[in-house]
Amino acid sequence: MRERRGFSLCDTRVMKLLVREPTSARLRAFVERLWYCENPTAAGNELVAPTGLPQIVVPFAEHSSAPVLAGVFTAPQPIDASDQRQACGVVFRPGCSGAFIRAPLAEFTDQQPDLAEGIWEGSARIAEQLADARGPEVVFEALERLLLEALVDDWSPDATLIAGARLLNVGEPVANVVSELDVDRRRFGKDFTQVFGVGPKHFARIRRFQRALRVVRTSGQVPLGQLAAELGYSDQAHMTRDFREFSGATPSEVHGATAESPGHFSTD
Repeated sequence: MRERRGFSLCDTRVMKLLVREPTSARLRAFVERLWYCENPTAAGNELVAPTGLPQIVVPFAEHSSAPVLAGVFTAPQPIDASDQRQACGVVFRPGCSGAFIRAPLAEFTDQQPDLAEGIWEGSARIAEQLADARGPEVVFEALERLLLEALVDDWSPDATLIAGARLLNVGEPVANVVSELDVDRRRFGKDFTQVFGVGPKHFARIRRFQRALRVVRTSGQVPLGQLAAELGYSDQAHMTRDFREFSGATPSEVHGATAESPGHFSTD
């Protein structure tokens, strides 16, 4: 691990992390990616930086925790790293979790409820489907079957909210988004929060942080002041404050992490 002032970037040298889109065209409309992780030495406590996207997380190594819905988080989320010794998951596209989850995403902000609590109809079969799974392809196939079974017939996302999220995701200010969509700002904010789990401004901040994190984590070529300006921060200090809020680390501390790092930070 790379030690940095009281925290460390998670070691990916022994981690197998595979990510891909669903093979089903129906699922690709609502699911951004499936992932599979093996890390036999994972242990201790970690912080996971928020992404602005909800996901289903299924640990299935022996003695793992139960499958959960990881709602949208507004701050780094502490987890038990041992759950990642063998795990898989489903990351939903922005505004599309309603195709599978029968409740507004706002009900799960900053929470990780057990899927067995009636949140997802496919939850009862997860353990059965994955009990004998060997290798990522078998796991991905099982996940796709479960998702197709749980998919709500004839569900479609709110086109206005999706359009707004796309603009926010590339850095458009909320005022510009509201003006371009010609919608009432208060109503837009209320509806957006229900569907996305956080308000438009917070969503935009998290997604901008994620864009910055990808660059800082993988490249040493862009000066931090230049990166802050390119992403619309008022200055480098502004970007640093967001990094501290969403990861517990500064950009300089994150710099140099490998491209495979999924935004997890060890706190041990």
